[in-house]
Amino acid sequence: MLDQENHLPSDGVGMDDATPIAVDGWRPLDRVAVTGFETALPPLDVRAVPGGAEMRGQPHTGCANVMGSLHGGFLSAIAEQSLFLPLYLHGRCSRGGIVVIDFTLSFLASGDIATPIVARLELLRETGRMAFVRGTLWQGDVAITAYSGTVRKLDKR
Repeated sequence: MLDQENHLPSDGVGMDDATPIAVDGWRPLDRVAVTGFETALPPLDVRAVPGGAEMRGQPHTGCANVMGSLHGGFLSAIAEQSLFLPLYLHGRCSRGGIVVIDFTLSFLASGDIATPIVARLELLRETGRMAFVRGTLWQGDVAITAYSGTVRKLDKR
């Protein structure tokens, strides 16, 4: 549970105000580049939730391993890419405004490419320049990964 100092409003001020918001709060995550690693990921939707964030996306065939399940590298990339969301969606950093200092991931279950992935993230603590985030990737009601990370903010808002 976050204390008063670290409580975050769920106003989504980090996103571009021109981005449409669905009734359930989901909106597309804006891409910062048209080239590079981020383009290998499927389109992602995000929303702010009290004390954290959520991200969802539909895997494609390029996300599969040789057995047809979700590739561990893909799951690791999605998890690592999500670490900034609790800060970004609550207006605490800009898009691309963090670097990952530490990242730990555990694979809990196999995932399939036919089912959307939902990342659920919690901001555990935030200091002036650092933030500590915990997350899980879900398919339906099955947790497929658990992860945590420490990020350093490059800018302040």
